[in-house]
Amino acid sequence: FPGFAPAAGDPEWVNVVPSAQYLSSYVFFTDPTYPETNLVVVRKKDKNGFFADVELDCAGFLTGWQPVGNYEYTRADLVIKDFQNVGACANGRRVMKSTRPFGLTVWGWGIAASYAYPGGAAVQAINQVVVPPTPR
Repeated sequence: FPGFAPAAGDPEWVNVVPSAQYLSSYVFFTDPTYPETNLVVVRKKDKNGFFADVELDCAGFLTGWQPVGNYEYTRADLVIKDFQNVGACANGRRVMKSTRPFGLTVWGWGIAASYAYPGGAAVQAINQVVVPPTPR
C-alpha cells in the first residue's frame, strides 16, 4: 500500500459466508484506529441472469464489478493512505443494502496489525446432513 511501511498488516483468519446465507442489508462498524479500511462485496446472478445494484450509504451504488462465474465482486475503500477518508466515507457505523442478498467482508489494515470479518450472515440450515448413530 502506498504510504505504508513494509510491515503493513499481518495475517488474519476470516470466515467466508456461503451465498445461501447472504443478506440484503448490513449495518456494520469499522475500527477508527486503523489507517486503511476496505470492503469486499460479492453478488450472485438471479435466476434471470441479472445482478442487483448494491448501495453503500457513504458512496452510493458500487461500481467496478469483476466477474467470477455466476458471481461478481468489487472493493470499496472507506479510508486509505494513513486515515484519509474516501469521498464521504469514513470509519465508524456504515450501512449497505440491495434488493437481493449479497456478501460483505470488512478489512482493516495498519502497521503490523489488521482485522477482517464477514459483515453478517443469515445463519440458518442450508442443507440436510444426517449423521447415522454409531452403535457401541
